[in-house]
Amino acid sequence: MRFLFVHQNFPGQYRHLAASLAGEHEVVALGDAARLSGRPALPGVRRVGYDLAAAEKGTVPWRPLRPLDAALRRAAVVAGAASRLKAKGFVPDVICVHPGWGEGILLRDVWPDARMLGYFEFFYRLSGSDVGFDPEVSRSSENAALMVRGRNAALLLGMEECDSGVAPTRWQRRQLPPMFRERCEVIHDGIDCGEVRPDPGAQIVLKRQGLRLTRANEVVTYAVRNLEPYRGFHVFMRALPALLQRRPRVHVVIVGGTEVSYSPRPSGARTGKEKLLAEVGPKLDAAASTSSAICRRPTIGACCRSPRRTST
Repeated sequence: MRFLFVHQNFPGQYRHLAASLAGEHEVVALGDAARLSGRPALPGVRRVGYDLAAAEKGTVPWRPLRPLDAALRRAAVVAGAASRLKAKGFVPDVICVHPGWGEGILLRDVWPDARMLGYFEFFYRLSGSDVGFDPEVSRSSENAALMVRGRNAALLLGMEECDSGVAPTRWQRRQLPPMFRERCEVIHDGIDCGEVRPDPGAQIVLKRQGLRLTRANEVVTYAVRNLEPYRGFHVFMRALPALLQRRPRVHVVIVGGTEVSYSPRPSGARTGKEKLLAEVGPKLDAAASTSSAICRRPTIGACCRSPRRTST
């Protein structure tokens, strides 16, 4: 069989599935060329990049329409790349696509007989989800409803083209409209227990602080793509003073970038890291409240220690 995986940031959630199928089937991946260029190839998977710069330039002045506009532009570029694949004789039996960025909107027009399986990762709601889960973080404005509808418009167009869908958790499936929920199954992304498992010899070496942390130490870690409120960074940081007072020998290691993935940009500071250090730093020991407290991606940050036991 022939499988086509469509994801702007391939492999994304398809890393293991695509690699597994590549052993017995023809597997092609279609993704954003700029993103594919810096990623290692998967054995047996032929990657084809589309050039998003080929999309018609321009902006939509009304903000709620921008996500839909961007999705339709991307859909047109992806359809062009798909048509070139078809012209070379590639006709997939199954298309696995993440509808989040509009890539699957026009694929049915290129390959009408292919079965499309969507990865239904997220659907926006006005409360309890992207909006309304934390008064400090959630986007709140008179246009909140319009912004949510605008984001969902592209998702609905892409999901409509899918024969069926997959959501990684029951909660994510529950966010979907009933008509799509009925054709969606819950299949967890899975955990590679051969790779992610307890290691008695595991250790973290922090050269700048002259520390080597092993299982003999008390260690609390916080690791995310970016240090932002959307990922609970503000809650974690505000809990540290109490944690350090109760556990004077604990080491806290924080790993993450300083960009913004989903949260609104912080006010009064360049990054979420900077803002929370300014707020919480005075309550931590001197070594942890300086610029070494959390280092830049991708290295590991320094330890936060109780004021009674300073780091070196």
